[in-house]
Amino acid sequence: MMVYEHLTSDDGLRVLWGCVTRGVGLVYLACFVSMYMQAIPFVGSRGIAPITAQLDRMRRDLPWYRCLQLNPSLLWLARSDTAIRAFVLSGMAASVAVMIGGPATPFALLVCWAVQLSFQFPLRLHYPWDASILELGFLAMFLPPLSLLPEVSAAAVPHPLLRFAFHFLLFRIVFGFGKEKFARFNFRMTLYTRFFLISLPSTSPIGWWASKLPNIFHRSMIAFVAFAELLCPLLVLVPGPTRLVGAAGIIGQMLAIQITSSFGFFNMLTIVLCVAAFDHSSSLSAALARPDLLSPENLPFTLVFPILFFGAFLYIPFDSWISAGYLYWPAFRRVPWRPLRALLALLRTIAPARVLSSYGVFGAHPAPPVRWLPVIEGSLDGQEWRTYRFRFQMTTEDDAPQFVAPHHPRLEGLSFYEVFGVEACGYLSSVNFNNPYWFTPSSMMLDRMAQRLLERDSAVLPLLKNNPFPDEPPRQIRVALYRVSSTTIEEKVRTGNWWRRQHVGYHIPATGRDDTVWTEWLPTPELFHFDATVFRRAARRCTGVSSEEYERFWETFLPFVRDAAAASAAAGDRGGDPHQWKNLPDVALAVRRRFSREEVRGFQLTLARLTVHLLVRWEAVFERPASHFLRDVVGVGSSSAPAPDPRALPEGADPETVLQALAAFPRGPLRSPFQLGLAVHRLMLIEGREAWERMTAGSFVPGAPIPTRFALSRRGRRSMAAAAEEVGLDIAVLRRIAQDLTLENGLFLEGAVNYGVVARHANRFHVLFSFPKVVDPPNLGIIPPVFSLARELANHPELRLITGWGEETRLAPQLRLPRMVFGEDGIWREEGEALVSDEARVASS
Repeated sequence: MMVYEHLTSDDGLRVLWGCVTRGVGLVYLACFVSMYMQAIPFVGSRGIAPITAQLDRMRRDLPWYRCLQLNPSLLWLARSDTAIRAFVLSGMAASVAVMIGGPATPFALLVCWAVQLSFQFPLRLHYPWDASILELGFLAMFLPPLSLLPEVSAAAVPHPLLRFAFHFLLFRIVFGFGKEKFARFNFRMTLYTRFFLISLPSTSPIGWWASKLPNIFHRSMIAFVAFAELLCPLLVLVPGPTRLVGAAGIIGQMLAIQITSSFGFFNMLTIVLCVAAFDHSSSLSAALARPDLLSPENLPFTLVFPILFFGAFLYIPFDSWISAGYLYWPAFRRVPWRPLRALLALLRTIAPARVLSSYGVFGAHPAPPVRWLPVIEGSLDGQEWRTYRFRFQMTTEDDAPQFVAPHHPRLEGLSFYEVFGVEACGYLSSVNFNNPYWFTPSSMMLDRMAQRLLERDSAVLPLLKNNPFPDEPPRQIRVALYRVSSTTIEEKVRTGNWWRRQHVGYHIPATGRDDTVWTEWLPTPELFHFDATVFRRAARRCTGVSSEEYERFWETFLPFVRDAAAASAAAGDRGGDPHQWKNLPDVALAVRRRFSREEVRGFQLTLARLTVHLLVRWEAVFERPASHFLRDVVGVGSSSAPAPDPRALPEGADPETVLQALAAFPRGPLRSPFQLGLAVHRLMLIEGREAWERMTAGSFVPGAPIPTRFALSRRGRRSMAAAAEEVGLDIAVLRRIAQDLTLENGLFLEGAVNYGVVARHANRFHVLFSFPKVVDPPNLGIIPPVFSLARELANHPELRLITGWGEETRLAPQLRLPRMVFGEDGIWREEGEALVSDEARVASS
């Protein structure tokens, strides 16, 4: 009782908030120590993703203010390896200064935040703990200075509004994970922790053994998780003893996570926020009633708070995976209400500063207790292959789980997600991160990692546990793919092995030195994702297409693709539209044997530039505000009273009705720039050159730069029909193209010039969907249509990788993925037998 009352006194609150501020410094220190161990191998001059190449590419493409907005970073000032080390060391020094205290504490917190923010773009700091440290660090900069050690108190008690902001952040983080876990939860999912402890990115020895405990333990554990992530965050918002109960429950969960798994410094950070919640007297209503809100010392945070508070409600419905990308979703460009459009524009402006984020991953929808493991192998002669072992993740059967947190090994984490296609570098990049430079023909990391390992004295070797080539680097690298499950207790005792590995194929086929991995790594504006409208427009112009390139594309390449598709369809006795997935590998093989790599790259750039020329005109039409936003864009009420079916509208229908229907959920085929880009490709492939030129209204000039936006007049902005008239859109031709537009025939031309990306995605998604989903994603119009590409490509394992060019062109072997089923008893099994005998033994517990 005395402690409870002491926490309401001025002295007690000063001590409490002094501990909180020093806790923030400790979290920053753990973050920067982890970063220092990995920064040079990742973004150094000879790293996996050199920062110099990233910044130079941005500076060539975008105006300076867009560069700063996309990547607010101190690295614009200096980017050498020495500068990278110096910046990280300065962050470490500043974090130590925060823990020591003194009048310069706010400045030290500013340095910590600026350094962390500087690396979020090049190092891809998008895990939940990366986002939350920036949010927490931003709030911490407004805290009062600290007394010097050994005194632990703060110089003053923070204003109640700032104290509430800390509690609200804790609520958002923990409740975000809870709502993600327990949305559409049912009793079959009560064994979630049994499987998750094995399938998560990194488990610990305690986590491994805990997965073997009886079912009653796991059902009790999921009940505690529900208490900690659903009820406790609500208690944190309520002043009084209930706040202490909520904070204690969350701390208990963080300690359990710390000993059973590895999620970087997330647990440390959340516990620091829980300590702040021991301040049980502050509340929003009391803070707003204070007369000193507008005093000079409180005014800065008082002005910032409304943006953070009201903006947070637009982030809460989403999860960590899409937090950095959802503001750029095509649906939000059709909002008809000006105040909401203004708020969204403001949030997009401040989004790169990462002062707001969404939280929640790993829904409690059981995945099998297996993981997909990429293993890097090198060879001097192509016959004998030696294994590079991960430093912090299992590679072989006898590798014991490790306690890793608060360190976050990013190589292991990124490779975990890369193997099943949810990394940030492919077609789904517009869904989750919408960074235009992450839509790349290479993989997120392992392609470039492999190339670095082929170099002498490779800078990336410190990320690995061993160097199997101490005398000279290998001449070839490949990445094998294994399915890994845990051994039973009996097997562990008998063999000493923690894991079972099953080779299923190759994530990356054998490759030698390939300079195109670096020259084609960062896309030019015409190669940005179709949905990256904001950044493509920021580039203002794309390189033009010369008369020779123009003629060669229309008169040589496109006829060749049409003929190759027809020949493949005839050879396979596949009738109907020849532009289907089954014919695409044959077409890609034919293209690689007929044209050189440089020629195909030229065709890809020409296709992209001609697509942009028409796409910007169509975008100007289809991003007009929706007449029924909730129904036609979000999807609310679309099942009971859907928009007109564009395929059923008569020929003489009102143009506005036709265009709104083409862009309406769920039957409209042109709801996003991605689908518009596919429609442009379909037009070029089916209707040909004359139709494309007619659609551009004669605006194309060979050799002239291609504009990346079409500025409508005031009249053209009034409606879709008015915009269509201004850009010269032939609605009849567009309707004809849209009638049978699918992901399959729309992506066919893209696959002909960029088959490697399409096949890579198909292989990754084939892994992702190698077991049935227990819960399907929500069917909402607000989700970008490109998201459906994952399931589409997963169903076509015939889209195998291709290696070589010319006569050396070969199809890579298809992945051999065992199937699993999720039983009514809540147990995952191989088709026809139990997956793990331990589970079968305790299933009735």
